[in-house]
Amino acid sequence: MSNYYFYHDDPIDESIQKPRKRSRLASVLLLILGAGFLVQTTLAANISLTSNGSTEFGQGVQQTIYCGGSSSVVTIKPSSTFVNAQNAGNYYVNSVQVSGISSSCAGVDFTLEAFDTSTSTSTPLVSAGVPDLIVYDNAGTFQAAVAGVDVTSGSGTFTANFLSPYALSHSIYRFTLQTSSHASSCWTGDHTSTCAPVGGIQFGNTAGSQTGYLTMSTGFSAGDTFTVEAWVKATNMANENAVVILGAGANNYALTVRNTNASQWSVDMSGWARMNFNLPSGTMANDTWHYVVVAKDSNGIAMWVNGTKLNYISASCGANCVAVGSGYTFNRSYTAASTQIGAWANNSWFSRGGVINYLRLSNVALYPTTQSNISLPTSVPTSSGSTKLLLRQAAISPVVDYSSIGQTFTNVGLVSIAN
Repeated sequence: MSNYYFYHDDPIDESIQKPRKRSRLASVLLLILGAGFLVQTTLAANISLTSNGSTEFGQGVQQTIYCGGSSSVVTIKPSSTFVNAQNAGNYYVNSVQVSGISSSCAGVDFTLEAFDTSTSTSTPLVSAGVPDLIVYDNAGTFQAAVAGVDVTSGSGTFTANFLSPYALSHSIYRFTLQTSSHASSCWTGDHTSTCAPVGGIQFGNTAGSQTGYLTMSTGFSAGDTFTVEAWVKATNMANENAVVILGAGANNYALTVRNTNASQWSVDMSGWARMNFNLPSGTMANDTWHYVVVAKDSNGIAMWVNGTKLNYISASCGANCVAVGSGYTFNRSYTAASTQIGAWANNSWFSRGGVINYLRLSNVALYPTTQSNISLPTSVPTSSGSTKLLLRQAAISPVVDYSSIGQTFTNVGLVSIAN
């Protein structure tokens, strides 16, 4: 059953008119219509969602769905929020709640589509790269099956919150909700292939004429064991500093991780020395997501790209690196925190249009440095007790740290969203 939105922009006539006699039924109808219009103008979104009657954002509409061969009625309640901007601002759909879900729906995917008034093709609801909201009913626990959404579960209900509200409220004419057999998804942790991001945060531009980075409120102290992992891409990976994942900031003896060309990465101890690592063969393709991992444990520092271990180039570090266990490390310890993402600004190392997402910083080695190859993730990274920072969405208003620390960020220069 379809649910419709209508846009209202009629002027309100507030002139005083001569009273006229009306029937009791007419008066009641006017009272209802007047109250509905008052809610509309109070919300300022001027949108109503209709299904056998008029309902505004923040209220609900009922729809019949089918699960396991039987029908049930659920209530769909979208909400909008005002997103301010310089000299502008608008209302966006920021969440959708679905309630009254039967237990017979366990094991299905709910797909919510949004439509405008002029086409039969759905309009993007979550982001440009993720048009539809998909939520998996995992035996009563509801899980997001697409990027850019956080889902909270209740008994027979879920609320999907859009991490970076994308769809303009006034552009949506109707919603449709469908059910289908569950399709495996990296977002629900049951995908069998790579779980690369849809989009990410872009730092600076490819030409290097504009720079940008994030400053962390707490930073990241590498210590004797650590893991840095992220999905990255750039238009020209051959550029030195196409992607600077982590930067030392103003600190000496802090960790910096960056690429130097399309086949090489460097792990730095700022103000001291550098270790370079080469791909065993080939180069990193442009405009393609690459999974990059750096880890340090008792056997030194190791690096992997797309699951393949890189070769350490001993000449890059010289006397400032020493053999330890079966690998190599610096001959002194990291003693300061890295404070920047996307740059080491004090050394003028700025990302040249690099895009980063699913960045997780941990104070333990999640992968043994003696391991030749590692598996690519089949689920979105989650936070644990060792997680000191976790970015897992393409949003900059604001950037959110999903670790228990909850660091805050300052945007400096050109920091934008890229798909």
